[in-house]
Amino acid sequence: MKAIITWYDRADRLVKDAGEIQKDIATRILACATHEAQMNFVANKVAPAIAQRYNAEVVRTKTGGVSFNKSDGTRDSTALSALRYWCARTTLFAPSGSAAKRNKTEKPSVNKRVFLLNALKLLSVADRKWIINQLDV
Repeated sequence: MKAIITWYDRADRLVKDAGEIQKDIATRILACATHEAQMNFVANKVAPAIAQRYNAEVVRTKTGGVSFNKSDGTRDSTALSALRYWCARTTLFAPSGSAAKRNKTEKPSVNKRVFLLNALKLLSVADRKWIINQLDV
């Protein structure tokens, strides 16, 4: 029992330390004035450590983003997930893993056509005619 409590205490400290590292990374990224400067900071300071850990190569995307390739030239999703984790307190990257699930909102799966038809029903006859006349058919 004591070993389990000790393990949980260590795990809690690791989570706290990781949170502090995320805050530090976010502070440094957000101190950069432009999006391009932020991506340059990530590519030059954050990504190399992750690339070394996962034996990957840092690559810049066509849009100026940061990604990773394996030695065979394919994308390294694991390293990219790690980058997303460490930069999670910024909006530079989409969240990954459980963070993405936490931020996901449930959207009704309504067909767009049905949605628009129902919205039209709420309008007056004159407004419906006006919208129909505005359509480029």
